[in-house]
Amino acid sequence: AMEGKEQKITPEDIMASEDAYRKEFDPKSVHHHKGDPTPVPTGEQKAIPKSMPSEYDPSSFVDKSKIEYGEEHDNVMKLREKYTVLKKKLLGINPCLEAILRFKSNAAAKPETKDKMTKNIEGEEKKIDTLIGEIKQLVEEIEPKRADFKKRHGDLIEGYLVEAKKDFKSKEDLTDFHLRVKKTGSLLFNDTKKLLEEIKAIKKQKEADYFAAQKAKEGEEQQSGEAKEEPKPAEEE
Repeated sequence: AMEGKEQKITPEDIMASEDAYRKEFDPKSVHHHKGDPTPVPTGEQKAIPKSMPSEYDPSSFVDKSKIEYGEEHDNVMKLREKYTVLKKKLLGINPCLEAILRFKSNAAAKPETKDKMTKNIEGEEKKIDTLIGEIKQLVEEIEPKRADFKKRHGDLIEGYLVEAKKDFKSKEDLTDFHLRVKKTGSLLFNDTKKLLEEIKAIKKQKEADYFAAQKAKEGEEQQSGEAKEEPKPAEEE
């Protein structure tokens, strides 16, 4: 009859549980750190109590603040940033064109809003002109740095900038333009991933060279120190 009946937790059970928990943090208790008396390390101490979840691996952290990655690394970093900004600017044209088409539709449906819609359209056209100027500048900066850029993206982007000034008559025409621009945006994003791999490869090589040089230097210093500590032969009487 007692099967399935939920066991009641008494106040005494709660107090006993809390008491056991407190003992784990009481240095005078045998249950402190689950019975492991090893103190948490400070200073030069390396080991920590086995009762703690995991041990710190000193090799997992290496000071890389003194490593100079060089001009090539910096140039690829800057180039990758230009690709990222170019993609953002290029995709920024579509919302402006969609807004223009919407404002034209509103003006046609409600003639009394024509003046307001015309001002809105002019505002979006100014945004497009600004984006076109910024995109052209980025393309000019990127093309000399990447031989395949013009073939992969430059000619297409130049065509998009001409189309962006076109008077789109329907949502279907705009959707086709949007999809083509979006595809180029995806290709630019893929290029940023390739550039990131280049950056990682440069960093990996520079770090390997740096630590190899540090190790060689430490070896030389150790040999120099050992040479100084060698005892002098006893003088003959």
